[in-house]
Amino acid sequence: DGDTPIIDAITKGYDSIVELLLDFNVFTFLANKLGFNAIHHSVLMDNTRLVVKILLYSNNSHLDIETIIHFHFIL
Repeated sequence: DGDTPIIDAITKGYDSIVELLLDFNVFTFLANKLGFNAIHHSVLMDNTRLVVKILLYSNNSHLDIETIIHFHFIL
């Protein structure tokens, strides 16, 4: 399936492992064989808390802080 460790942790509900991986700056934009990355899987798992955490703490340098704050307040 090509899932990365963070995708595995997300789909299995291991939020504490996801947070640990984020602390070590894993690449959240890497996709599995189906083209889904950590954000996609967090959304599929209906875990908005993880979506926000990944956006705030990961290496998504292409996102500006205003977009992240706006997204956070929409939730």
